[in-house]
Amino acid sequence: MADILINYRRSDSAIAAHVMYEVLAESFPGQVFIDIDLIQVAADFPSVLREALRTCSVMVSLVGHHWLTESDESGRRIDNSNDWVRMEIESALSSKRTTVVPVLLDDAKMPSSTDLPRSIQKLSKLHAVSLSAKAYRAEVARLLAPEIGRILREAEERNKHASAVKHAGLIVGDRFKDDDTLPIMMVVPQGRFERGSALKEKGSSGLERPVTRVTIASRIAVSVFPITAFEWNRACESGFGGFAQVEIEPHEAIDEFQYARAILRLSGERDSLGYLLDWSTFRERLYPAAGISWDGAQSYCEWASGRTGRRYRLLSEAEWEYCCRATTKAAYATGNEISYAQAHFNRRYKPKHVRTAVNRAHWPEDSPRPVSACFENAFGLFGMHGNVWEWVEDCFHPNYETAPDDHTAWIDEPRSETKVARGGCYASDFRRLRSAARGKADARPRDRDKFGFRVACEL
Repeated sequence: MADILINYRRSDSAIAAHVMYEVLAESFPGQVFIDIDLIQVAADFPSVLREALRTCSVMVSLVGHHWLTESDESGRRIDNSNDWVRMEIESALSSKRTTVVPVLLDDAKMPSSTDLPRSIQKLSKLHAVSLSAKAYRAEVARLLAPEIGRILREAEERNKHASAVKHAGLIVGDRFKDDDTLPIMMVVPQGRFERGSALKEKGSSGLERPVTRVTIASRIAVSVFPITAFEWNRACESGFGGFAQVEIEPHEAIDEFQYARAILRLSGERDSLGYLLDWSTFRERLYPAAGISWDGAQSYCEWASGRTGRRYRLLSEAEWEYCCRATTKAAYATGNEISYAQAHFNRRYKPKHVRTAVNRAHWPEDSPRPVSACFENAFGLFGMHGNVWEWVEDCFHPNYETAPDDHTAWIDEPRSETKVARGGCYASDFRRLRSAARGKADARPRDRDKFGFRVACEL
C-alpha cells in the first residue's frame, strides 16, 4: 500500500484534498493514497482503508473551516465514534509507524483539545502546516512536500535500523518480514550437498553433470513462497522500473480462504483475516507473481534492498538446489516420486506412480495454484517444485564442468542474456520438477506467464 495517506472530510475539503493528491503524486509517484479514487469497484471500503492505515508512514489530515462543526441529525460528526475521519486519525495517532501532519486550509484554526473527542486530543498539540487558498498548489509543493519527504527518509532509516537489529538475533528456522509489503522470509541452515543428478535418475540430462559436492556457507534467509502478486504489485505502485502489475483471476473451484489462513499463520497475523478478505488484495496475496522477466526480478530485489537497507537478491543456482533438496538426495524433496497433490505440473505427462484419485482437487491446469497449496519442504519453503519457474542469478552453462563449488552465482563477463530458471511450472512435464532439473530462458523483458522468482536476504 501507499506511504502517504490523505485524511479529509469530503464536505469540508474535497477539492483541496484532490489537488493535494495530484501535487504530491508528482513528488512521490505510487506512494500517495486518497480513498475514493484509488479503491476498486466492489472492494470492501473499510478493509482497504484499514490496510492503508496499517502501512502508511505519513497521514496528512486536512482541517478546513467546517471540519470541526460539520453535523448530521445526531450532532457533530467528529463526536461520532463511527466517523471515518475520526477513526483514521485515531488509528494514525496510536500507530508507532505513522506521523500525523495536520494541514490548516486558508486560515482555518486548529481546534483546541477541549473541542475534540478524548481519543484524538493529541491532534491539537501537533505542529501544523498552514496553506493559503490563493497559492495552494504551489504551497503544497513548496511547504508540504519537502516536510513529507523528510519524514519518509527518517522512517526509512528507522526501518533499516530496526531490520538490522532484528536480523542480528535470528537463528535457523526463524521467520520474519522486514516490511508489511515484503515477503515472509525463513532463515535456512548452512551446509553441503551433492549438486546435480546421476545418470540413473529418471529424467536426468547432461546439463546436470558432473555431480559435485557444494558448500553453502552463505548466511541467508529465503522467501517462504515465490514472490506473490501482492508483493510485486506493491513494488510496482512505487514506480520501480516501469514494470506492469500482475492481475489475478478467480478460481471458483478452489477454497481460497483455506490457503489464505495458511499464509496468515506463517506470517504471524492470525487475527488479521479481516484485511485479507478485501477483494482488492485477497487474491494477490494467494498467488505467485507470474509473467516476470529476469530483469524484472532484479529490479524488485534492488527495490527491496533500498527499502530495507538489507541486500535482497535472487538465489544462486547452487543455493536454489540446496534449498529445494532441503537435506534430501532423491529426485524430489518428496522422494523419488511426486504427485499432483504435492506440486502443480502438466497432467498430460502423468507419471505411472500418480493415481487418478489425487486429481479430485480440480486445480486449474492453465494457471498457478495458491502459493500455500504447494508442498512444504524440510526447510519450511513452499512450492519449490512446479507452479512457476523460478529465476536464479546465474547465467546459463551447459554443464557443471567448471562451476563454482560454493554458494556463489556463476556469472559470465560480459553477462550472457540466457539465464537459469529452476523448479518447473504448471505446464511442465513432471521430470522438469526434479530438484536437479535446469531450465534456461532469455532475460530480456517479455510476456512469460510461467516465470516467477524467489528471493534471498543476506543476514
